Amino acid sequence: MGARVAWSGVGVNLATNAPTAEALRPAVRSVLDDPTFRAQAALYAEEARGLDTRSEILRILRQQVLTTRDDEVQARKS
Repeated sequence: MGARVAWSGVGVNLATNAPTAEALRPAVRSVLDDPTFRAQAALYAEEARGLDTRSEILRILRQQVLTTRDDEVQARKS
């Protein structure tokens, strides 16, 4: 997860799932002090506001159900 956060430009990668306070302090300070992180986070927030998450989840679920049904039909024909 940290690598994705760093790659996206909204935070830093601490390269651990259990960071110490000593590791967190400078990371938090760098994110708060660097306006680039805030700007990138604002871009992601704007993009997220435009997503219709419910519709996207339903679309993926329907697609999965149809694919599973098609696979079952094909298996019965074999």
